[in-house]
Amino acid sequence: MVLSYFASSGEELLILDNLISEIRPASNRKDLVPVYNFNGDGLWLSRQRGGRGRSWRVQQNQIARES
Repeated sequence: MVLSYFASSGEELLILDNLISEIRPASNRKDLVPVYNFNGDGLWLSRQRGGRGRSWRVQQNQIARES
């Protein structure tokens, strides 16, 4: 699992990875693809090309309806 982190606005995104002992800039991690985004307001599924994905709660409700 990885966590991306902005130390401050405008700085490069940093990647914290439980399998790698050092913190690396995102520009050095071409192997990663965003899955979720979150902040103090909520959790979203990522979309490949900009914008916010669906709310996690919306996704959970759809999964519940389909099962």
